[in-house]
Amino acid sequence: MKAATSFNELYRQIRLRKGAFFVTFFVAVLLAYTILFIIDFIPEPVKEVPVDKATTQTQVAQMDEEVVTEKEEAVEIAPVVDSPLPLKVIFDTLDREVTVLNPASRAIAALDTALLDGAVRHPD
Repeated sequence: MKAATSFNELYRQIRLRKGAFFVTFFVAVLLAYTILFIIDFIPEPVKEVPVDKATTQTQVAQMDEEVVTEKEEAVEIAPVVDSPLPLKVIFDTLDREVTVLNPASRAIAALDTALLDGAVRHPD
């Protein structure tokens, strides 16, 4: 078979052998998916745990520990804090902790001033 010199000729050659083309395409996609799955590049669904108001903080911490043990990873679990607002952001790979400011004011000038000191969570 000679090499196609134009798109129309290539299309005609593919159309004549569409069965072989689709089988080859399917095998290539399946092989790519398998390789991505083996190197754990395919995202896994997140397990969401319904938490009602009766659930205590220790129960939430125990649920988090169970999820970690299911994944068999050695990850430190931060203790549960009473504040529902974020207090800091921890970057493990950079060995950095950034304090998050939680201003009560919605004024843009106050938020801009707070941004000069670091990360800020908007009140809304």
